[in-house]
Amino acid sequence: MPNGDVLTAEQTGAAALRDPQLSVPALPRLRRGVAVQQVEEGLAVEGLPAPQVFRGKAATALLPRLLPLLDGSRDRTALAGELELTQRAVFKALSLLWMCGVIEDSPPPRGGALSDAGPDAGSALPAELADYLSRMGDSTGANGYWEQGALRLAAARVALFGTGPAAAALAAELAPSAHVTRVTGAGALPPPDTTLVVTAGLQPGELSAVAAACRDRDIPLVRVAVSAGRARLGPFVHPRYTPCLECLLAEESEAPDSLADTEPDEEAAALTAALAAHDLFGFLSRAVPSPYPNQWRTVALDDLKQQRHSGATRPGCPTCSAVPAVEQGGAAEGPEPAPLAARYEAFIGFPPHEYMDLKGHQQHYKPSNLALQRQEKTWPVCPRAELPAPDTARLAGQPYGQETGPEAAVDRDTLSLVLATVAGIRVGDPDFLRRWTPSGGNIGSVLAHLAVRDAPGLEPGLYGYVPGDHRLALLAPGTDALDGVPGAGPATLVLTGNLGKVAKKYHSFALRVTLLDAGCAQTTLRRVCRTLGLPRTPVRRWDERAVTAALGVDPRVEPVTAVTDLGRPL
Repeated sequence: MPNGDVLTAEQTGAAALRDPQLSVPALPRLRRGVAVQQVEEGLAVEGLPAPQVFRGKAATALLPRLLPLLDGSRDRTALAGELELTQRAVFKALSLLWMCGVIEDSPPPRGGALSDAGPDAGSALPAELADYLSRMGDSTGANGYWEQGALRLAAARVALFGTGPAAAALAAELAPSAHVTRVTGAGALPPPDTTLVVTAGLQPGELSAVAAACRDRDIPLVRVAVSAGRARLGPFVHPRYTPCLECLLAEESEAPDSLADTEPDEEAAALTAALAAHDLFGFLSRAVPSPYPNQWRTVALDDLKQQRHSGATRPGCPTCSAVPAVEQGGAAEGPEPAPLAARYEAFIGFPPHEYMDLKGHQQHYKPSNLALQRQEKTWPVCPRAELPAPDTARLAGQPYGQETGPEAAVDRDTLSLVLATVAGIRVGDPDFLRRWTPSGGNIGSVLAHLAVRDAPGLEPGLYGYVPGDHRLALLAPGTDALDGVPGAGPATLVLTGNLGKVAKKYHSFALRVTLLDAGCAQTTLRRVCRTLGLPRTPVRRWDERAVTAALGVDPRVEPVTAVTDLGRPL
């Protein structure tokens, strides 16, 4: 079973072999600017986004011999030969070093498919900037080697609109790392080679004109402003990927404060410029995280508290909506506010593929996230009700949709099979947990509860299902305990979502994962019931408070996602 606190070479090596999205460096080298030193508990590496400490026999016997050889000139075969080790042992060590951010790949030689990223790429950069691109590159994983970040910066052509102190300070912040062209004057347009437009402190009319020019030329735009003591570091507007500027600005609900100050003081302008330069540098280089393109930040300049924003197209927007505006009295009204569901989806949505970071995928193998897969509710003080092993052979036979035969009885054997397939764990590899039904991140957010009224082999009462032991826990005995649970069948299956558990890994994305898991569980339930000939009736309406009170759960962290009668036909 994986250790929930320590990431091992065995784990990372196995993951890299089976996961095509993990690509261990072919010509590995130590990241620039990092410090390696022996410590009492092993080997410490500092200068990375997070310090790393390697413990165990390999930390004292293998890594001191391996790290000096990681200069980008040797592949795994050469390293294995010099160290007199198997290639598999070297691969596992390299996979661990890579997933911990200690090593990166080397650029291909000139003349290859990526000849622009040859060994001399980034040679003109200051050493401290090259070190930063390298040692911080693991925070996104978007660049296989730091020279890719240098090439992204070299290719960027930023047109900066604005004449105030914020524009001047932002130009000074960006100049050492990117090519910036100041654009001023009424009716000015972005230069032909512009890859990104940034506005700083423009008035609404000027900002709208620049946004229209960018939309016509398919150029992304970032608006930077200072107002009411807040730095507004966005939104990011892209003609192909995002709603229009007006729809995005509607998300900044403080309408009276949304206009840029004409003349912010020098300190406010300097701090705003530094914050904006951080987000822009991350977006242009892909070496460090940036909220763009899906989100942007507003930051209070007095205490640096920040708020993240995203936006969705407003129905009826004349610029970016496919839905016409509502007409009243023969005249079209203005755009309606974006629905809450659309705003949530915009906030948690994945960015376009070209802006996705590999590091996000690597979080699946973070020890604390792996440990979540085996955390479950067990109700340890409740009486146990054992279940027989699920007889999965009952699911074999006629193709789905062509089943014939008698209806299945709602008894302990049938309920055991239903619970196992809907929310249970498959017996198999102890180091890799598998479920009968897919689950986002393999976390297992679906919690199954059973309200038993008349099922041979089980006493009436309310039960919770423990998938790790494939058993039930009696939460409350007797039919009186079922008063808050809707349904009229011999048994009612109540599914809830362990939102709090999923949020430990997915944060605001957890609600979507939880609801998708619930959909997968209900699909499995429908197919299993049809194959078994077990009548099933979904309960379409229920009192959330009454059901969660009966289960003893908080609906804010464990919402009810489905209620289904078993043994009662439609």
